[in-house]
Amino acid sequence: MHGGADRNDGTDIAGDSIKIHHNSFCATSVRAIVIRGRPTESADIHHNWFLHTDTNKAVAQTNATGNINIGRNQYTTERTVKD
Repeated sequence: MHGGADRNDGTDIAGDSIKIHHNSFCATSVRAIVIRGRPTESADIHHNWFLHTDTNKAVAQTNATGNINIGRNQYTTERTVKD
């Protein structure tokens, strides 16, 4: 999600509401998710499977901080079903 810094409009807004859930991210050579600003409401990232073993290399926020909720994800090369 691109934010205001990318648009050069003087804001750091990256959309209103972002929901990323129930996905499998297999490419470990790049970050799976990058939010490039701050959502006005929230970004909820949950119930995903990342082959990344380092959470900081799986999800990032740039150009601003805040309004991101990350939880109940799996960061492992072995997928196990969890609630």
